[in-house]
Amino acid sequence: MSIALAPADKFWTKRVDYHQSRRTMLKFLLSIRSSRDNRQLLDWIDECAPSSQINWNVVEKHYIQLQNIIEPYQVLHNANNLGIYWEMKIKNVANIVASQPRPYLVRYRNSGFRPDELKIYWNYKQIRDIIKDSSYNPVTDIDARKALIKVPLQFRWLSRTTRSKIYNDGWRIYVT
Repeated sequence: MSIALAPADKFWTKRVDYHQSRRTMLKFLLSIRSSRDNRQLLDWIDECAPSSQINWNVVEKHYIQLQNIIEPYQVLHNANNLGIYWEMKIKNVANIVASQPRPYLVRYRNSGFRPDELKIYWNYKQIRDIIKDSSYNPVTDIDARKALIKVPLQFRWLSRTTRSKIYNDGWRIYVT
């Protein structure tokens, strides 16, 4: 909530808009609101943060404004016309992006992810396509690709008590 509904002052704008975090969180809130199944979650958000009662007109307005703005970080690197995953198309940025998670992996996952664990990606399409020959980033996704080939998604454990399943209800695809 603090990112989606952050103040529009200079400090917060740089902090939450530089990499489009606010836009991402606004989109997430709008997607939560779009499903009747999430009424309980929305009530819980209001209950836990009554000072941040969501004005959905403002959320939609801000999302629409941010939706077509090029990420300031992308502008900084003169990558306005490089499309999605532009970071991988500029060598020095790709090296930064690829190296940032390494200290965390070394500390918390020194031997990497086990083949039966699910590596998190932003959407179902990325998970589905990572095993295709040219649909993955060879710098950052090679371990996930190998693991998904070895243990396909439908056979992975997301917790100790449940088996993961992919659902498609016609307008959204999700993993449980």
